[in-house]
Amino acid sequence: MITTTELIAVLADEFAPDGQDADILDGRHDTYFSQKVRNLVSHKASSTSMFNKGYAVHSPGNETITITDAGRAFLAQVPDE
Repeated sequence: MITTTELIAVLADEFAPDGQDADILDGRHDTYFSQKVRNLVSHKASSTSMFNKGYAVHSPGNETITITDAGRAFLAQVPDE
């Protein structure tokens, strides 16, 4: 289980966004990259979302995301770099 805020930090550390992704959004205190991560939750109703595909579950009450067994299976199929 991870909050969106924690997920942003983990992914930013993993991917080290640069260029426009590292830019602060106009009138905000966050980056384009963090907005993209937050969009994972805000667009969860999309037919292509990780939530609709059954790879993760979003718990709005405590704002956490939990990976499912199907999500783990999907990630196991993704080749390493």
